[in-house]
Amino acid sequence: MNSTTIPIEQTEVFHSFGYIPTKSTCYVFLVLFAVSAIIHIGQSIFSRRYWLIPTAALCCALEAGGWGTRLSSALNPMNNMGFKVQMVLTVTAPTPLLAINFIIVGQVITLLGPQYSRLSAKYYSIVFLTCDILSLVIQGAGGGLAATADDPTVGGHIMLGGIAFQTFAITLFCIVTLEFFWRHQFQRPVRFGGNVPTTNGIITKKLLVLCVGLVFNTFCLYVRAVYRLLELGQGWHGAIIETQWLFNVFDGTMIVLAVYTWNFIHPMFWLPDTTAAKSDVEKEMNEEG
Repeated sequence: MNSTTIPIEQTEVFHSFGYIPTKSTCYVFLVLFAVSAIIHIGQSIFSRRYWLIPTAALCCALEAGGWGTRLSSALNPMNNMGFKVQMVLTVTAPTPLLAINFIIVGQVITLLGPQYSRLSAKYYSIVFLTCDILSLVIQGAGGGLAATADDPTVGGHIMLGGIAFQTFAITLFCIVTLEFFWRHQFQRPVRFGGNVPTTNGIITKKLLVLCVGLVFNTFCLYVRAVYRLLELGQGWHGAIIETQWLFNVFDGTMIVLAVYTWNFIHPMFWLPDTTAAKSDVEKEMNEEG
């Protein structure tokens, strides 16, 4: 018996998703993520910023896998495994992407003035990257359990805990980053002493563009994280998880916008490296002086 001889409502995919994924939508997101992944890999190699491969490119690859699995479910409504696989992939995929924001802010702190940050640039990246890795481990463990167990409830709760931890980390990241920029703007250092390097950099036009991209990217990831919290908070058959357009808008679209942000506002153009960026700052300060 195939899916054309039975009502859609009785198929395994409909029972899992609460709907049959729209094939055209799956194709669009699959292509968008695949193209972004290829671009990120090329940009990473060209700029020698290889850390963008296990972050941005990996995120795109996982998202492409997730949307490819959703497409497979749409093409074969009797395949129930697709739901669990796409859930694991799309839940964990954005976590590596978030690491880019932590790394970039660490570089910005070095450029504008470590004395305005509560943490040094080094520890800033270490603390938040550690939170990111822990979040990924928790989500991955929960996702693996949910995908292999007959009852995915426990795995779902673990995944929810990982997303909640990630949302907390993003919130804390936003708070300390906003404080840093506020202190820099009003020249109010938070750390003093001979061990604290002092830099009074200014926000150049290039750096401003980078910061706008950082804000937009963080916003997209935060919206997506809140959506996932609400989605998994209702369980595997809640109203949110069974509404396709919500997933398309608040998960798929948010991550597409986030990954393409760093394709267009790439660090190799807007923040070449700390040394070069410092030179640009000094040049601009001399011109304004």
